[in-house]
Amino acid sequence: MKSPLTSTPATSLLFVGRSHLTCIEEAYKAGQVDADVRCAFVYLHEYAKKDGGPPEPLQRVVGTKVVDNYDVDRIRAIVAASKPDVLCVSIHGNEHFAASVVDLGMSVDDIRARVENKVRKLSFPWLKFVAGLHSRVVLIPPPPPVESDHIRAHPGKMREKLAGQGVSAPQVRIAAWKHQLMLLRSEAAQVGIEVLDLPAEVFSDTGLLRPQFSSDDPSHGNAAFGALVVSQVMARPGRPGKPSVPAPSAPVAAAAAAPRKPDAARSHPYKGLPDAAFWRESVASVPAASLDPVRQVPFGIGKTDKVATAGSCFAQHISKRLRKGGFHFLVTEQATGATEGDAQARGFYDFSARYGNVYTSRQLVQLFDRAFGYFTPVEDHWTLEGGRVCDPFRPRIEPEGFASVEELRADRQRHLQAVRRMFEELDVFVFTLGLTECWYSKLDGAAYPIAPGVSGGEFDAARHAFVNLTVDDITRDLHVFIEKLRLVNPGARIILTVSPVPLAATYSEEHVLVATTYSKSVLRVAAEMTERAHQGVLYFPSYEIITGAYSRGNYFAKDLRSVTDEGVSHVMQVFMNRMIADAAPAAGAPDPNAMLDEIDDLADAVCDEALLARR
Repeated sequence: MKSPLTSTPATSLLFVGRSHLTCIEEAYKAGQVDADVRCAFVYLHEYAKKDGGPPEPLQRVVGTKVVDNYDVDRIRAIVAASKPDVLCVSIHGNEHFAASVVDLGMSVDDIRARVENKVRKLSFPWLKFVAGLHSRVVLIPPPPPVESDHIRAHPGKMREKLAGQGVSAPQVRIAAWKHQLMLLRSEAAQVGIEVLDLPAEVFSDTGLLRPQFSSDDPSHGNAAFGALVVSQVMARPGRPGKPSVPAPSAPVAAAAAAPRKPDAARSHPYKGLPDAAFWRESVASVPAASLDPVRQVPFGIGKTDKVATAGSCFAQHISKRLRKGGFHFLVTEQATGATEGDAQARGFYDFSARYGNVYTSRQLVQLFDRAFGYFTPVEDHWTLEGGRVCDPFRPRIEPEGFASVEELRADRQRHLQAVRRMFEELDVFVFTLGLTECWYSKLDGAAYPIAPGVSGGEFDAARHAFVNLTVDDITRDLHVFIEKLRLVNPGARIILTVSPVPLAATYSEEHVLVATTYSKSVLRVAAEMTERAHQGVLYFPSYEIITGAYSRGNYFAKDLRSVTDEGVSHVMQVFMNRMIADAAPAAGAPDPNAMLDEIDDLADAVCDEALLARR
């Protein structure tokens, strides 16, 4: 089988792993891999083939118990001596299969927990080790689950168990496989390893492995699958012989903007640049209400696109404007049997689901993890005065709180189902980064939208702690979130913004003005780095439109913190003109009354953070 992109001279690939390498080896020995690709294999433990090696040296590594009983010094020496162009690793691929293929009566959550325990124990140490072996490391994921009938026809070592208990439902096995893949992607992103995207043609319409790529072993692919894997390695961005470009799965740390190339015909590099490159022409000489700092828009929003929003209180204006403009603002959590005013008071429709303000990147990642069952915080309720309770992760959605913990948990279950559906169905996700300062639980790292004790619960220094997130923290969070989102929604587009609203209060040791500058600077840099590292991610400059000196302070109210209607209107006018594919650009200055007549004042936006200013 020919690779879609060949490389000259020959490219060398070194595969290190266990039984999942056999399909690649078989494809290589059978001549199904491009002739310009040289493959060598290092088998770990007892999975070395006993019927002779491939044309390149086959080696077996067992020995000292350093990383899961393998001799890491020897592995390191083999990689150094081989000097491959790409190091491909495929280790511990069957956790999802072992946990889910047999109907043991376990719930999906129990199966996921078992998979997670195994992956963290076996695969995570390996990823950290191999990350330091080579500059280009690609993780080959295990193939997706196979059809139930194929498992029954080819039970392998599971024959006796299958005969007595049967095969679990396909959706259970798919959930386990996706959970394992998500865990691997998340950890790989932390250590700078690329996870290979399996070719689309290996998947059936139901997300299972097509029969033509299945082997007699129900957890492994065949030679045809192995040939496609090699082909995919060669076709990936950044491979030898192909210019490296940021890909959706590329580590954030690798992101870098391509420098502008000077025109040799010009007397100096700045001569002839467009007006947008110069302050006088594009800022000082432009009427404030007409300034538009957006230049390149890689994608737009159509009338039929499902748009979801989350973030700080400033993000609520985007959802209101989209809804007012007749666009498909995605709402997956509805208020039943309530008036519009009551629904608004109870936190419905400010965002796509009733999660309240999501101020930090850490909250965003954990919202996803809680929705998909990957994280269940220990501290799941706070007590209010009078004995009622509130949700620590959305403390103000019920003004009077819940009557009981049972009522809160039932509502939370419905809520997280709505969040899960939102992430799976959205076309565009708009997230406004609001804060770097974050309070969290020392018990399990759960991030809160507000400090315990401010709006429910009691602050306990033994259980609660403060952190001021850094650029690295936030870029890592956003990278992990994007990787996870695209596992359940591969086509999702993401718009990042930064809230221009200053901090109401700071717990850092800095003056609140200095703390605000730090926070917004970190958020802005993190948003830029994330945009550069991922395709389908755009930064929209709402922060610059509101805080730019060109407005001479007119976009902030007398408290120097609340954004005026005119400021919000300007942001939304630029957003609608630039981002909305079906909108006709408006002429002249924006009309706040026409654009945002549903917003009488910024106070209409629910802001938990404002409570911090009340001593």
